[in-house]
Amino acid sequence: MEETPEKDRSATFYIDLGINYQSAKQYEKSIECWNKTLALDPKSSTAHNNIGVSYVFMKKYSFFNTKYELRASNFFVHMF
Repeated sequence: MEETPEKDRSATFYIDLGINYQSAKQYEKSIECWNKTLALDPKSSTAHNNIGVSYVFMKKYSFFNTKYELRASNFFVHMF
């Protein structure tokens, strides 16, 4: 997938690549991909969710306190 020319890479491309990295337990690389998704599509709920899941897998819970304002009324965790 990384052979795709940069100009042809879409938000979906980076979502899929990030999932591949996450499946291989390469969480930092997966987060890089999803941040690229957010650069192309800032409202991507998939990218935001997947970044959070990667931080949970890495046990870096402080990320949630520094990056997102959490509200009990709209927050839930979906683990697979």
